[in-house]
Amino acid sequence: MQQVLKGFVLVLMAMFISTNAGATSTSSPLQVQSAQAAESDPRIAAIARDNQEAANETARVRAAQEHVSEVVSTLKVAIKELSAIKESDERRVLLAGSGSDPITEVLLRHRDSLPPLANQRRDLEAARTGSATAEIERLDAAEDLASAERTNEAAEALIVDQP
Repeated sequence: MQQVLKGFVLVLMAMFISTNAGATSTSSPLQVQSAQAAESDPRIAAIARDNQEAANETARVRAAQEHVSEVVSTLKVAIKELSAIKESDERRVLLAGSGSDPITEVLLRHRDSLPPLANQRRDLEAARTGSATAEIERLDAAEDLASAERTNEAAEALIVDQP
C-alpha cells in the first residue's frame, strides 16, 4: 500500500511539474520515476491516466472560457452600437414630427430611408439573448474550471503531505 501511495505521489508531482513548467522536450528525473512506477503498478498507471485526463479537461475548459468571454465582449459592443443607433433614429423621427422648420422638412422627406425601428429592436433583443446565453456558457465554463482546479489543489495537498 505504501508503495502504491509513493507511486501515486510521484505521478502527481510529475503531472504538477509538467503542468506548471509547461511542456518541455526533456524529461525530469521525477517524470522518469513516475513513468517507471506506472509501468510497475497498474493502479498507478490508472491514476496517471486520470490525472492526464483531468489536465486535458482543465485546458479544454480554460479555452472554452476564453472563447465565451470573447463572444460576450463582442455581443456587449454590438448591443451598445444598436442601442445608440436606435436612440439616434428615435430622436430623428420625433424631431421630424415636431415642427415645420427646414430640418423637419428634410427629415420628413427622408423618413422612409431611416432604418425601421422594429428591425433594430428585434436585432437588439437577439443580441441581448445571445449575450445572456454566452454569459451562462461562460459561468458554466468557470464552474468546470473551478472544479478541475479543486481536483488539482487536492492532488497538490497530497504531494505536500508526503515526506
